[in-house]
Formats: sequence, C-alpha cells, structure tokens
Amino acid sequence: MLAKQPRYKLLLSPCLLICVLFFLSCGEDPEGGSASGSKKELGLKKVIVALKATDHPENLLGVKDGLENFLSEKLKMVVEITIPTSPASVTESLRTRKIDVGYLSPTDAARNLELGTASVLLARTESGQPHYKSIWVCKKEKEYSSVADLKGKPVAFSSRSSDAGYLIPAWDLANRKLIGPRVALTDYFSQVLYCNGDASAVKKVLSGETEAAAIAGYALQGGTEALSEKEQSQLKIFQEQGPVATGVLSVRSSLSSTDRQLLKEAFLSMNGNSPELCNRAFQGKLEVVDEREHLKIILEAIEVQKSLKP
Repeated sequence: MLAKQPRYKLLLSPCLLICVLFFLSCGEDPEGGSASGSKKELGLKKVIVALKATDHPENLLGVKDGLENFLSEKLKMVVEITIPTSPASVTESLRTRKIDVGYLSPTDAARNLELGTASVLLARTESGQPHYKSIWVCKKEKEYSSVADLKGKPVAFSSRSSDAGYLIPAWDLANRKLIGPRVALTDYFSQVLYCNGDASAVKKVLSGETEAAAIAGYALQGGTEALSEKEQSQLKIFQEQGPVATGVLSVRSSLSSTDRQLLKEAFLSMNGNSPELCNRAFQGKLEVVDEREHLKIILEAIEVQKSLKP
C-alpha cells in the first residue's frame, strides 16, 4: 500500500488542477463583463441619448425627464437626454463620441451608415409597421390620376428635408423618367414650392396656389391640429410612392456589441413597460430591423438625388 502512495498523489494533482481551472473559468465573461451569475453591464460611465432634432425642441422637454428616469433605472446608470437643434450636430456628436445614441430621420441615418459613423439600433413603427407611404394630394374635384398629369403645373413639396414630402417623390419621378440629369423639377413643373411641413403644403393646394402637394401619408390619418378634418375632407390622394422608412435610433459604431445589445433591450422594454412615454418620444413603438433593408430605398433615393439636374 505504501508503495502505491506516490502514484496516487501524481494522479490526484492533475485532477485538482483541472477542477481549479474549471471553477476559475466559470467566473470569466468572454465579453468583458462581470463575474459568473451577474448580469452583463454597460462599459460606459454614462449614456447620452439625443432625441430627433426639431424646429421646436421645447416640445420634447416634457418627455426628457421621463426618458432619463426610465432608462437610468433600466440600465442601472445615469442616462442623459439631449435635445439638439440640428441633425448635423447629432451626426458630429456620434462621430466624436459625445453621444451614444441618436434618434434620426432615415436620410440622416443612411448617411451616417455610409460614413461608418453609426449603425441602426431600432426603428419606430407607424401604424404597426416600420414604414409608411408618401402621397400626392389634390383637391377632390380634380381628375388627376398620377404625377404624369402634373406636367407644366405648379406643385408643392412639404420641405426640402422631408423624406416623404420631397426625397421619395423625387426618386419616384426619376424612376418614371420624368426628371433626371437633363430635366430638373423646375423643367417638368411650371412652379415648385418648398414649404414648412405637410400642413403648409396642403394649404397651398387648398388656396389654389398649386395643383398638388407631396406629403407624408400619415398626415391624412385622423384629424390633427395642423391639418383639420375639414381640410382633409377637401383632398384626395391620387398617387402613392415608397415605402418610406420610419425614423431610427442610431448607435455610434465605436460601441461594443455587448453595449449595443444592452441598449437595444432597454429601449425595446419601453414598448411593454412604458408605451405612452415611448409614443411621445418616438411617435410609435420601437422594432428591430435589418438596417440595410430598412434604409434601402432611402439610400437609392440619395444616390438618385445626386444625379438630378439642379
């Protein structure tokens, strides 16, 4: 028995070593997180989120505190909500790491994606979908059936920066070969007006200043303060184009995959835990999308825009 003891010790030592290594490995997180059994944590000291830049940032002040409180509790760290005055400032802040997440229009999100500055985290939904239609409207008594009927007539676009009220209609006109490198919008139409939103473009139609207007389809869904039910009743939709991608939450590309996932989970939880706040902040629920597929037509439209005669 005594002669076998050294052999037993030799066999026991490797077994003990394997056990020790196994238990040590259980406490390691391959993503750089905390020890075994604990939830992964953000690798940030603070999360900074920029809401979509608008002409009236004061309208978002009411949701700022709610968002900060909800996300801070969910992420277990300080979350700061900023309200920028221009989309350009959000893009620059994503690039320089001054903000972590920004709520952007599809066009701004697409440009950031192409620059490698930021990727799409989530998209908002419109009537349950991550897209909607761009439409042409005219007075009800008019007999227009397509944009081809508007040649040589005055029209209005909701604004130069609008996806549904300018970018996508121009893309559609180019696809129909009505405008292009040699034919500008002002060559095809007798007059082109750029307005300050869907409501102002509609008023140009109702006043008779233009024959038609390109606006977002959701502008005619239910009465709003900007566009009354009476005004809507005087209009008809004679053409749709799109689909138009909804706005997105973009996250700076320099964040780790773990941080992106934790941020995604926190924002998605708003759908069930605080739907009213989510709707006030983002005008709808949030949804996971394939970024390239979501922004496909927007990316195409941006390229077409570059080729059009000014």
